[in-house]
Amino acid sequence: MEIKVAKGEGKEVKLRLASYGHESCSSDKKCVNKRPPRFIMHFVIYGKGVLRYAREKECELSKGDVFLLYADELYSYEPDRKDPWTYAWVTIDGEELEELFSQCGFTKEKPYLRMNDFSSVVSDIKKLTDAYGADVGYDFERTAYLLLIISKMIQQNRKNKNIEELKLEKRRSFRLAVSYIRDNYMLDLDVYNIASAAFLSESYLKHLFKEMTGMSVTEFLNRYRISKACGIFNRAADMSDIQVAKEVGYDNYTYFVRLFTKYCAVSPREYKKLEKQTDPFAWIRDIMLMVFDEEEIDWL
Repeated sequence: MEIKVAKGEGKEVKLRLASYGHESCSSDKKCVNKRPPRFIMHFVIYGKGVLRYAREKECELSKGDVFLLYADELYSYEPDRKDPWTYAWVTIDGEELEELFSQCGFTKEKPYLRMNDFSSVVSDIKKLTDAYGADVGYDFERTAYLLLIISKMIQQNRKNKNIEELKLEKRRSFRLAVSYIRDNYMLDLDVYNIASAAFLSESYLKHLFKEMTGMSVTEFLNRYRISKACGIFNRAADMSDIQVAKEVGYDNYTYFVRLFTKYCAVSPREYKKLEKQTDPFAWIRDIMLMVFDEEEIDWL
């Protein structure tokens, strides 16, 4: 039975459940090498196995994973020798399927995904395979369960994309705020100034810094300023402590000394006597590497 699903803009997907099955692999089952003429979707119900794809790539898959063999692409896959997998599979024929499966989260470069609510998918697969019979009613039922499974994949992929977009937005906002501190730490800054520069509310900025750094905005700013002071002392030990305090944004010298001693465990005068100074910004680099990739922090 072929099903047509409208996609908008006058386009439609044609989909047909060609075949389906279930296999419990033995530990000595040989590696399968296949270039399928149709799309084949596998659902790993138990155990583990390895999928090799895109020539040189491979991944280990286990319960809850789904992998898709694209039509006319070469794959090989085999069960784990200690914990061989059991999987169900469906062969799907039709038109515009590659675009449909991309909405599920599959690509040729990454032809697998993990289902969050896999138990419900397994239940749907069981109902699909139990609808055994040549009667047209069974055909409708099997196709309906296939569409339901694909629908769950599309919904999960959309949710994952929304979560990823939110993460990216948080990173952009955090980067704006930290960049503003980097460029203006010597000025009379407060939470309001930094939030405005990052186009955020004060309350959201406070929440964002707590989430990203584990500290408040004020503490981050103070630590940054003290790190700048350490950098100045490392380069120019003859500068007066009061002058350095003003250089990094503190008119209150006593407050500067208290903060410096808190974060460096020694006073400014004692710090200048130390032989070799470590990188005063190592702490902020460690924090940034928990948020950004290595190549993304060259702006610090």
